[in-house]
Amino acid sequence: MTKAVQKLIDEEFQGIVHLRTSTLHKKIASARLDFIKLSGSENELEALLQVLEPSLAKGNKKKKVG
Repeated sequence: MTKAVQKLIDEEFQGIVHLRTSTLHKKIASARLDFIKLSGSENELEALLQVLEPSLAKGNKKKKVG
C-alpha cells in the first residue's frame, strides 16, 4: 500500500487497524475482492473510496478481526 493510500485510509476511517502479513496471497474463505476499471485520468484514491464506502455502509466497519 502506498503512503498516499494509507494516509487517505487513516484520515477517512479514524481508528482503523492495519494488518500486514507475509501470507498475503493465501486464500481466506471470507475475503472478497472488488475491482473497478479506471482510465489513466481518474483519481485512484477517489476510486478506492468508491469501492470501500458501500461495504462500510452495510455495517462492516465495526467487524472485529481475530
